[in-house]
Parts: sequence; structure tokens; C-alpha cells
Amino acid sequence: MSELGQALKEARKEKGMSLDDVLEITKIQKRYLAAIEEGQFDQLPGEFYTRAFIKNYAEAVGLDSGTIFEEYANEIPKTRQAPVEPQLPPRSSRTNKSAPRVRQGKSGLRTILPTAIIVIFIVVVLIVVWMFLQHTTSPSSLKKDENNSTISYEQKDTPKPKKQSSTNKTTEKITKDSAKTDNHQSIKLDSTQGGVSNYTLSNTNKFVVDIKTKDGQQSWVTAQDTSSTKRLAYGMATSKKPIHFDATGSKKVHFNIGSSTVAEMKINGKLFKFPNQNSVQKFNITFDNEE
Repeated sequence: MSELGQALKEARKEKGMSLDDVLEITKIQKRYLAAIEEGQFDQLPGEFYTRAFIKNYAEAVGLDSGTIFEEYANEIPKTRQAPVEPQLPPRSSRTNKSAPRVRQGKSGLRTILPTAIIVIFIVVVLIVVWMFLQHTTSPSSLKKDENNSTISYEQKDTPKPKKQSSTNKTTEKITKDSAKTDNHQSIKLDSTQGGVSNYTLSNTNKFVVDIKTKDGQQSWVTAQDTSSTKRLAYGMATSKKPIHFDATGSKKVHFNIGSSTVAEMKINGKLFKFPNQNSVQKFNITFDNEE
């Protein structure tokens, strides 16, 4: 046993302490405490820990560690260099360094990608809406009506001339009406509002409409009495299947004609010129029937 070990052991016993008591205070394993008392310093983990264990042991049994190191300097191993515990960087710094670096280009792409998806979605929706509107307003949407239903129109009888008390008066009125229809018929453009033109048909006692197209072409047609909201015509006009109806009994008729560039319209046998060059024509004709 070394002198240092003997001195520590005697101080422990004077305190009435066991090795277990010293272990409880210093948290040094019991076998290392026993090795210190026996002077078997080679059983300890190294010079640095040997000096640290001796210091803690001495203070646990009430001795001054500085005095112990001075008196027994020849027994205590000299440390060449105290082990340096690795200093870990702050947690945030370690997290940043350990995290995989993302290239700036990929980060930018990830930022732009959601916006690009939204833009593409909006464009697709607009295209679908546009195609739907084209389908609902194009002549092809009425093909089913042409194949599965007949053209609906109302044929009205021309008002019979009032009976005259004299055969000469009747003949005179018929002659006058005939000349009025054939020679003096007038269709005047009154106004255009919101893409709808307004005409007045005058100097005639009848309002007969015929609409047909060029060979192999087709045009969809609707005509409605604005007072009674009754349809006078609805369907597809072609060269072989023209639309014919008599609107003499109507005060005002609204027309809606598609593919007008291939259509020809006549009123009382006289060619009617459409308001403009648009494919779809919308116009009203007021019938000024002066008896």
C-alpha cells in the first residue's frame, strides 16, 4: 500500500465511512476507490482520471486536495495533457449543417410549381367553357332537331278582304292590295341596339317568310312573335328543306339566324339583306299593316 493510499484510508476510517459511503459521494466505482487505497494507479482509466479520482476521494473524507497533491506529488501520476471533450456546436447549427442542401434551382421550381398548376387548371376550365358555348350556339347543336323533329311553324291564313257592297269596290281593293304588295313593299332599318337591329315592314298587307341555304349548307332558324311569345319557326333550314311561314298575323317578330353567311331570306318573295356580316343574326321586324 502506498503512503497516499494509506493516508486516504485512515482519513476515511476516522470519518467512520466505508468505501460504499465514498462511492455514494463521489460516484466513483468502488474498485477504483480500492485501487487508490492500494496505490494501484495502473488500474485506473488514465493519468487525468487518476488525479481527478484522488482529488474527489480526498475531499469526500475531509482532506484538502491541494495539500494531498503537494505532499504526495511523487506518487501521483503527472498528466501529459488533459483529454479535451469535444465541443458540440449549438443544436440549431448542427441541424442546419446536417440538413441536406437544396439547390437554389430546385427550391425555385418548388416555389413556382403550385402557381403553374393553378394557372394550367384555370386555362383548362376556360377552354372547356369556351367549347361548351361553341357547342350550344353552333349549327351542329341543332342537327338532332333536324333529324328527330319536324320544323315547327304556324301557317296563318291571309285575312280575307271585307265584303264590299259593290263588285267594283271589291275588284278595286284587290287590285290595290296586289299592287301594294308587289311594287311598294318597304323594309326600313330603324335602329340597332346591343347587336339587335330593328326594322319596319310597310306598304304591304302580308308578311310571308322563306329561308333557305346554298347547296350542302345548313342554317338554324328561330322566329318568335314578341307579343304572344309563340314560335313561328324553329329548326334547321337547308337548300332541300327550306323554312316557310306566314307571320301576317303578328305585329312584331324576333329572328335569330345562325350561319347566316350561307343563308338566303326572302320576305313576300323579295330578298332581305341581313344587318351585318356576322355569322349569327339577331333582328326584329315590326309589321306595319295599313289596311
